[in-house]
Amino acid sequence: MTLTKETRPYIEYDPSPLEKITRATEKGFQVVNVPPAVLSVFQEFYDREKLKPENYNGKEYYIKEDCFVQDINAYPEKVKFIKQAMLEIHEEWCGRELEPAVVYGVRSYSAGSTLKAHFDRQDTHHIASSITLGKDHTWNLNIQDHDKQWWAVDIEPGQMIMFESGVCIHGRLDPFQGTYYDNIYTHFTYKDPFTPYAG
Repeated sequence: MTLTKETRPYIEYDPSPLEKITRATEKGFQVVNVPPAVLSVFQEFYDREKLKPENYNGKEYYIKEDCFVQDINAYPEKVKFIKQAMLEIHEEWCGRELEPAVVYGVRSYSAGSTLKAHFDRQDTHHIASSITLGKDHTWNLNIQDHDKQWWAVDIEPGQMIMFESGVCIHGRLDPFQGTYYDNIYTHFTYKDPFTPYAG
């Protein structure tokens, strides 16, 4: 894992006309190892030969280059296990009660890819984890913390970045220099998104 401070312009969190979701942690993100039982499920499922082109409405706004996907949601029992197994570690980290939202991926990014800086969905995607399963080159997640500091974070397969995706703007702003970077994502919803920060 590499963690580097960056100099980038501050981008304010302003979801107007929606009410602001309150922050939950001191920094806004943390890198940890994927729990072994969950990693085992991911590794059993993950197969680059089963990747298919990814297309959805609005994709070009976020990702300019080709992406590919192997959809774990074709296996509901695996998804159910992942949601429940990951719930506790995310609740412990953010200090709030959560409900599982979605698991998405595996998504495979190709050479030259960038991911536009964005805040996640304000109704459901409050806490997220970006889990790396395979790569052939480094590629940073760029994220702005609660103190207006930008960070470049690159992790190894088997690690994940937990982050407050609804309030910390994030993306992958530098073109990917390798040929594949494969992630899977989990998202969680606050039971009360407006709980005052207790830090």
